[in-house]
Amino acid sequence: MVVLTADTGRHTAEAFIDRVLAPGASAAGNRVVAVMVASVDGQTAIEGRSGALGHPADRAVFRELRGRADAVLVGSATIAAEGYGNLIDAETADRRAARGQAPHPLVSTVSRSLTLPVESDLFRTADVPLLVFTTDTATHEVPEVGAALEIQRVAHERLTPRLIVDTLHGAAGELVVCEGGSTLLDLLLAAGVVDDLILTVAPVWAGGDGQTPLSGPSRSGARSLRLEHVARADDHLFLHYRLTEATR
Repeated sequence: MVVLTADTGRHTAEAFIDRVLAPGASAAGNRVVAVMVASVDGQTAIEGRSGALGHPADRAVFRELRGRADAVLVGSATIAAEGYGNLIDAETADRRAARGQAPHPLVSTVSRSLTLPVESDLFRTADVPLLVFTTDTATHEVPEVGAALEIQRVAHERLTPRLIVDTLHGAAGELVVCEGGSTLLDLLLAAGVVDDLILTVAPVWAGGDGQTPLSGPSRSGARSLRLEHVARADDHLFLHYRLTEATR
């Protein structure tokens, strides 16, 4: 285990993500990295938003990981709650261009019924490539939006985490970053398609019975995680786990 000291600067966040993305998790190069924040009692939001749990260093890590991502996968409820505007700033876009990446990662969400948070900033932002997975039986119509929106209809029984991840790798590139919410992350972990999990633990006792970082049905067996790195920023902890049984 390597212990880092995190601060609010980009270079420290860059060093932390360098360690997370070091080669070795997948011979093919494809990676799925999930990132979540939670209070010490396991809550992912306070009054419906995750911002109260954050820290400048936490936001720096998120920005750095988004800046490296070829695709960002996020649940539609999380988009509705958080807005998801300005994912990539001008400096990050320049750094992506220097690495030969597109200015903005492909952003993807899943909505089986095609009920989308089109009022969110993400759907209003011009030139953001946005891919929505839905079932072929979805009947909702999507109004005109500012983003470069593509709808991919899939048979209900085929709309699986593995199909979603494989499609994103094929369409965008090697690094897919999942930013939640908890139900989507639980499905990905249960399907064995996640390689790395970054969990930020905020020094907050939220109380109540809100959502936890993973929210899904009871399952038999357990998944093994190996703690690879720990970073600290003030009283926030950044835990990097590697999934020891991720499957391809």
